Formats: sequence, C-alpha cells, structure tokens
Amino acid sequence: MYNCSDGGRTLQGAYASRERASALREVKGLLDRFVILDLDYDSGRIWGQLARSMRSDSIGDRDMFIASISLSNNQTLVTRNMKHFERVEGLRVEGW
Repeated sequence: MYNCSDGGRTLQGAYASRERASALREVKGLLDRFVILDLDYDSGRIWGQLARSMRSDSIGDRDMFIASISLSNNQTLVTRNMKHFERVEGLRVEGW
C-alpha cells in the first residue's frame, strides 16, 4: 500500500530527472504495483481530530495527512522517521 502523498513525492523526483519521460514511465510502472490510499472523508475526519488534539505537539499538516490516511485504512505506517510519527496516538509505526 502506498499513500497519495508518497506517490506525489516519487513523481516529484521523476519530474526533476534529466530523463523525465523515462523516469515518469518507471514511476508509473512502480506505482501501478501498489494500491494507492487516497485522502477521503474518514481520513479527513481523523486529520481534523489529530489537528485539534496535537496542537502543541504537531507533526505538520502533510505528515498528519499521511498518518490520518494510515489510521483510516487500518494500516501500519512504514517510515524512516519513527520518532516523528510515534507521537500520533493509535498509529502503528514500523521503521524502514
């Protein structure tokens, strides 16, 4: 599973490539192998709750969206930034 934000970051790298067309084809081939998790009503609702409850310990809007998408889909978030995401109550986090 892949969330829409991560897909965007991967595409950002492809657009920065000198071989843009080739890089975009490669990224499309990669992303086609995954189920892409979208920001939907439930993840938006969870984001709203997190934004309210984490006011003093915020991880930033973008990362809160990533966390809320993972929570709403009952998925473990795999990240290199364990300390950052471990602050989100109820989120299962695994190091990468």
